[in-house]
Amino acid sequence: MSDSRNAWVKRVLGVNAGQTFSLPPPGDTAAFMAARNAWREASETVDGQIAALARALRASGDEELEEIGEFGMNALTAGYKVPLMAALMELGSGSPEVIAKTGPKALAVVRAFRKHIDSDPRIAVCDDNPLGLPVSIRATLGPALAQLEMALTG
Repeated sequence: MSDSRNAWVKRVLGVNAGQTFSLPPPGDTAAFMAARNAWREASETVDGQIAALARALRASGDEELEEIGEFGMNALTAGYKVPLMAALMELGSGSPEVIAKTGPKALAVVRAFRKHIDSDPRIAVCDDNPLGLPVSIRATLGPALAQLEMALTG
């Protein structure tokens, strides 16, 4: 590269041409383990809330609500929960090397799941259900997913 190009790269980008960089691996094991545990606890809490809501819907005496309770509750996670669980298993104990290698795949699932939780109207309806049952899908899973995202990005 010519001297004038090197000078431009240095001036605009603040680096010397040909300079190499090494980024630290994202996250650390302790942060990842804490995030994984928070996710597990949040997931178990929400599973219990959804199961209680499904039972109440099935016992409502309303044919449509009974059908929703029987068949509609699994759709709430829109296929994100199983891939996330698989990604977390693949990450194991979350060593920096493993996070650097497989973290981007898990991160994509985490981000898609967060987007789904924030935007799906069915989640909002369940959280504010007319039966008055305590359901807090967004408030419970959202922070746990955010913690996972932080652990995976460092």
